Amino acid sequence: MTDTLSYRYVEPALLERPYHYMYTPYEGHAFLDAWARERSRFRTALLARRAAGGPVGEEAALGDEIYAAVGGHPPPRTSAFGTRSPVVWPHAPGEVAFETRGLLLDLWQATLAGDAGQVSAYPLWVERLAKRFEIAKRLHPRYTAQIRPVDKPGPPPGSMLDAYALLASLLAFECRVRPDLGHLNTLLKLLDIVAATGSAALGPLGVPATLAAVEQEVAAVEALMGRHGVRR
Repeated sequence: MTDTLSYRYVEPALLERPYHYMYTPYEGHAFLDAWARERSRFRTALLARRAAGGPVGEEAALGDEIYAAVGGHPPPRTSAFGTRSPVVWPHAPGEVAFETRGLLLDLWQATLAGDAGQVSAYPLWVERLAKRFEIAKRLHPRYTAQIRPVDKPGPPPGSMLDAYALLASLLAFECRVRPDLGHLNTLLKLLDIVAATGSAALGPLGVPATLAAVEQEVAAVEALMGRHGVRR
């Protein structure tokens, strides 16, 4: 029976023992069903976290703004990013060492301000970060100017898991405005890691960012299936 197949890419130890693959082996409609069930479960957990509320502050406001942008919803009247000073942007890759979470917030700030399309460094950063993640299937807290890890990542509690959520939401936004199979492929793997770690480890920024990424991922996969005449 198709409902007996599990979606093995969200195993709890995924960060310690990551899968090293580019594309998952095809397992038929049963695999798609298993993936859809897992994402539905994870989305329900994220919605519960969001409904439960939590600290109301800049982090939550940034997450809500990202959620609106990924889903194509109207932005808030006042941007929470407006009071933030960029830490890396507009430097290009190769020019400066960086802290991963800070850079991702810079890229989101540029996106929401409408600057991303005007500066050539933006697509370079997105591609380099996605490529770096694909090499090891994980993100490190800090990188050198040559985008080499500065320290060991370890399990990503709190703000480090939010970095995975931020990159996932950025790729989800890119998938909506500029559909790209490579970005969707990386998005799937990022969300597998966040789901495997669990929504409880996400901060007030990471919950709405991850929720937005999950919803856009599902929409992108369903659209891709539709274009190829695949039905579950």
